[in-house]
Amino acid sequence: MDKLRFDKNHYLTFNPFEGERDVDIRCRSVKLVTVRKAHPCAMAGTDKHQIQPGDTARVEKAIVEGKWAAFYSCVKCMEGWFEEIGLYPEMPPYNGNSQRNNP
Repeated sequence: MDKLRFDKNHYLTFNPFEGERDVDIRCRSVKLVTVRKAHPCAMAGTDKHQIQPGDTARVEKAIVEGKWAAFYSCVKCMEGWFEEIGLYPEMPPYNGNSQRNNP
């Protein structure tokens, strides 16, 4: 498992799909996993890459618009996004409402 720079809860509570309010999302689950096979990283942007077996990833599964979907995000991309929005390891994790918890 990759070494996590942030508290585990940072990866679990941050919602990269927040703002998708016009989409029907049900039965959502989020967890950190060690992947057993390669998966495309959902947060890769223009740097399309695969999360390799043995790497740690955030996996989000849900019924989206009536169909099951799974989105894998690698730890490196998540951490890059955290830093881009000004979130650092010593800060508390998101509370799920685009607001940081108060210490």
